[in-house]
Amino acid sequence: MPKLAKDEIKNLTAADMRDHMYGEIQSMIEGNAPDNAAFHYFMPPIPFGPELAAFMDIGPKAQEWKDKGFTNNDLMRSAINFASIVDYVPEISKDQKGEIIDINTLIASGQKISNAYESVLSNCRVVNNSRSEEDKEKLSKLRALLYKEPAEEDKVDAPVAETDDIDSLLNDSSSSDDLSDDELLSSLDDEDFNLDDVLSDGASQGDFVTDPNTISEETTAMKLYDALSINYDTVVMSALDELKKISPNDPNAGLRKKILMRKIRAAKQRWEAQGRKTLVESILARIEQLSQGGMPEYLSELRERFEGNQILASLFADEELGSSLLSESAYYTALRPNGILNSKGMMEVTISSDSMSNERKFKNSKTSGGVDLPFSFGTIDASASHEKTKRNAEFFSEYFEISFEIVQGLIDRPWFAKDFIESRAYTTVDPRTNQPIDPVAQITKLSDGKTPPEEGLLKAIPMTVYFIKNLVVRSKALARLSEREREEISGKAGVSIFGFGASAEHENTTINTSYSRAGSFGEIRADGIYLVGMSSIYLKNSPNPDFDSFPEEQWI
Repeated sequence: MPKLAKDEIKNLTAADMRDHMYGEIQSMIEGNAPDNAAFHYFMPPIPFGPELAAFMDIGPKAQEWKDKGFTNNDLMRSAINFASIVDYVPEISKDQKGEIIDINTLIASGQKISNAYESVLSNCRVVNNSRSEEDKEKLSKLRALLYKEPAEEDKVDAPVAETDDIDSLLNDSSSSDDLSDDELLSSLDDEDFNLDDVLSDGASQGDFVTDPNTISEETTAMKLYDALSINYDTVVMSALDELKKISPNDPNAGLRKKILMRKIRAAKQRWEAQGRKTLVESILARIEQLSQGGMPEYLSELRERFEGNQILASLFADEELGSSLLSESAYYTALRPNGILNSKGMMEVTISSDSMSNERKFKNSKTSGGVDLPFSFGTIDASASHEKTKRNAEFFSEYFEISFEIVQGLIDRPWFAKDFIESRAYTTVDPRTNQPIDPVAQITKLSDGKTPPEEGLLKAIPMTVYFIKNLVVRSKALARLSEREREEISGKAGVSIFGFGASAEHENTTINTSYSRAGSFGEIRADGIYLVGMSSIYLKNSPNPDFDSFPEEQWI
């Protein structure tokens, strides 16, 4: 991979540097992308202070955040804004998977998942196929393997069996999809084990505690499945990034590639053996199948769940939140696994003047503007302006280094049932007249199911979000800051680093920055969390009611 020449680096602009940072992120996120996914990147990035992590960090660590002085106002602002952002469905392009988007465009043009979903739940008709008592009992037992209802908080988790022979499990080409219901129900109660022992690589059960705001609490089996799913995705992203760095002229290129592929296989083996991937997914599929038998009962459950997950700012905030809110209300949305924003061992990215390449620059960028200076902070008078401008101009003339960690989390919407939306047992049009049942929303098509979708209100559903944290810029230019500038750059100073950290119209975070110096280098460190992107999964053809199997009088 050819590196930038010194004269190319010297002529870089702040906007170029921002595109190189996004390029590193894009290459890792999209390296193993499925065909049914689309990616959107926020420019400028959306800053969140530690209060977002505080809100998401339910369990033993929650008190620690409270002791640090976070108020309900801080927590609810971040919670509502995050839930609002991922409630919007961005436009899907026919031509490219990865696109730039800004928050204002998303709000102006995006369709809210919650609005469309509420209309469907309130006005749809479903097949009148009452759930049998036998299926009700099976459904209850299967759910109990993966979820504990709030009233059963003290119930012992259904333990996961240990597996001695991982290779034999992976080499077995048979699928547990064809297991009987009795076999599924007995598959997770073989013998007891300790979750902390399984997560022996630095994680602990406290990192994956269940969020009490969700409708159902996860059992140990489901916590493991979620945690090791994230671990597998992280390993794949890291390995793909390393694969791209291997030179074809490297005499050990073949060996290096084999080692990286082994890491990926090992992560998948761990997900399968300890997270019981195939088995858990089979149970989930059977739960979905049984849930759709007895659609009137299922629809009633979904309506109750939707209403129960609304959060109103006025009920929780201890002061007026004002214009920093994207919405006065939202529907509760979490990240999985719990504690992911504070997890250690996330993938670290380092970009230096010695390693930059145009092949790593963001592809399909529609803008090169919006960032005028490499770094800016505080307010300066006319006498100081010249020195600051000069230092910004010199930034690319000397060695510099930028590092950050990428964190990915699965979006958990306890109020939204994708399996229902994609089922064939509901309709938003009257089967007799083929007219929309909701006279206001007039929903007839959520997605046409094409790849990529061309028509519909909800062509894709955001499923994964990507944050960067621990952003650090290190350079010789920063070592020459004046004492006054060092003071301005520390604390809640509104520091902008290639567009990261600048004040956003809808945000009012508690991001803090700090400055330090070591030898001939100066360093700026930001403790905030920046939402830089999200990936969405295309929705299947929905609604797609099965009018052939069910006569019109059976839809109620």
